[in-house]
Amino acid sequence: LTSRRRGIMKSIEIEEAVARMFGVRQNLIVPNISWGMGIHECDLLVVTKSGFATEVEIKVSRADLRKDFEKKHKHVDRQNRIKRLYYAVPEKLVDYAREIVPETAGIIKVRLRHDDEHYYAGDLKTKAEIVRDAPTLNSRPLTAAEMNNVARLGTMRIWGLKAKLIKANERLKI
Repeated sequence: LTSRRRGIMKSIEIEEAVARMFGVRQNLIVPNISWGMGIHECDLLVVTKSGFATEVEIKVSRADLRKDFEKKHKHVDRQNRIKRLYYAVPEKLVDYAREIVPETAGIIKVRLRHDDEHYYAGDLKTKAEIVRDAPTLNSRPLTAAEMNNVARLGTMRIWGLKAKLIKANERLKI
């Protein structure tokens, strides 16, 4: 059985649903920030036009969620650039996330859409929604230079993705 048929959600599906929820046309949203910003690894960094950053940690299993709390950085940015922290989890993990995720972070539920829900052209079958809002952390907006750097890091991701798509298309032709 494929992971989709077994109901197992992949992190890339969660990532895309969360990005869509935050609005890819309204906000600067970059996956996998781990270097180049002088910040801990962020699964998804969402930056508003006014420069405030939200970090989203994506977790696909109970073990993945538990292991996150062993990280030394505890999702604290020493430069106070993170305004909100969320954990995005598949729908089946929401109750467990409510038990284990501290009140200093919010929770985003990602679920597979039902066949009777409205779709627009090109829409995927996942939907993200906030089930526990994240409190505002003591933070500052990113500077223009920091926002530029986030955009640069995001743009760099595009070329790696395009290379992967070319290779995948080549394999399909074979």
